[in-house]
Amino acid sequence: MSTSDEPPTREGRLKRLISRKKPLTEPDASGHEADVERWRANDPKWNESSSVPEGERVDLHCVWGVEFYTPSHFDGLVSSFERLAHDMLQRGLSSRSDPAEWLHSLHPSRFSGGWLYLDPFAPTEQMIYAVGAQYKVPMPEYFRYAVAKLHSVSDSLTALVVAFVLTDEHSKSIHELLQRDRESSLIPKGQGYTVYDPANQKRDDLKRLRDERSAAITDWFGDQFPGVFSSGTRQGTMPTCELITTRQAVPFPAHVEREGLMGHFMGLLGIDIGWYAWKSADTAGLRFGTIFGSRYHAVMAVREDELTAAMGEDSESSRSARVQYVELAAGEVVLAWAITVLIDECTTQMVKARNTQLQEIKSRDRAVAALDDIENEMLGAADVAAVAVELTEHAGARRLFRDSVPTFIPVEPGQGEESISMADRRHEDIHDKASWLQQFELATRERATQIGTLIGASENVRLQKSIKRFTIAVAAMTVVGVTVVLIPGVRWILDLWA
Repeated sequence: MSTSDEPPTREGRLKRLISRKKPLTEPDASGHEADVERWRANDPKWNESSSVPEGERVDLHCVWGVEFYTPSHFDGLVSSFERLAHDMLQRGLSSRSDPAEWLHSLHPSRFSGGWLYLDPFAPTEQMIYAVGAQYKVPMPEYFRYAVAKLHSVSDSLTALVVAFVLTDEHSKSIHELLQRDRESSLIPKGQGYTVYDPANQKRDDLKRLRDERSAAITDWFGDQFPGVFSSGTRQGTMPTCELITTRQAVPFPAHVEREGLMGHFMGLLGIDIGWYAWKSADTAGLRFGTIFGSRYHAVMAVREDELTAAMGEDSESSRSARVQYVELAAGEVVLAWAITVLIDECTTQMVKARNTQLQEIKSRDRAVAALDDIENEMLGAADVAAVAVELTEHAGARRLFRDSVPTFIPVEPGQGEESISMADRRHEDIHDKASWLQQFELATRERATQIGTLIGASENVRLQKSIKRFTIAVAAMTVVGVTVVLIPGVRWILDLWA
């Protein structure tokens, strides 16, 4: 309590307010030990329900990474392949394809859909296919090698889709992560604590594992083939998609397929609901869906027995063979989804840049600098704007994928969607998103131009006022100067008259 009759100052009130609150990073945990012990009594149940049940097996075979190249990235992509081709020749090997020559041969055709299979990437000499060579490049620790495919999406957009095949050790990482038991604990939340149960710990650990792999893939592209996502001009990771097989559970199940399933572990993986998922009409059991709450991650999943039946009973069951089969059967599905991610990411970054900089324009001191930032953002988005125009045109005419995307249909179609295919839905999504991005880019550019004109007029008025003040000051100084010069002469005349 204050000992003075004077009202407390603002600083004093603020200090007392802060002193009454516990630090957010160190809330009081006393008295919660008994609550934690009661929660821990349920840990065996939580650990069992979030683990992979007996007889089940979850394997991760590969992770696709998709990078895009606009005109400003195109020359760098060609140079990267020329460098790798030169290295292959130095090792006395010959490539089955020439990506640099293929890229140079691309010409405006008003159509899209061309692609080129590449030699695999590997850190060491190893037999990946029966014949052929591979590009020798470093690989992130999670992966043994990678297979890739170049796509000419449109005249101004090229995509590189790389399937990173996991090592035997890391292919079991998801299964082993789900099998490890956890113990409930308290974690700070606001002014108190919340219980961190085993299921949520596994969910967060799985997200960290996925984020680490995605970051490693982004860094790999940045070192070898920098593009829109990996060159540093965009924030966040690039689109990635996992290929997962299960032994018993049906991934992305429809409502009737979920009955009787003890599938809590599938919820942690993000493959427990088929509402927004797609299933192949050609390969039984093969399904694709995005992970709820994640913009950049998707999953291609299938049961082992259904994949074996699709490949043929006598086919090789190795990880390499399965990846190669699914890549041939449904690789374009990943690309079609990744294009929508590209448009969403470019839109998000453009909106963020505009809102941030237009807020700064309200400050006269930051106005010119903010307009410079917007101009730089618009220059960086020029490629994206050109791509958006092409994607809008091609998607509207259903020319983006033509017959390259295999037939996938909704797992649980909504009313009137029984006959829609993924290619049709992607064309609609890309057309709408690209059209909106194109209009937003033009509106932002026009807004910045208008504000720049207003600021220029304002600065001109300020300049005119400054010139007027300067002129008045010069005139005053001239009068003073003339007066100073004339005073001796005036005194001399007065002296003569005197």
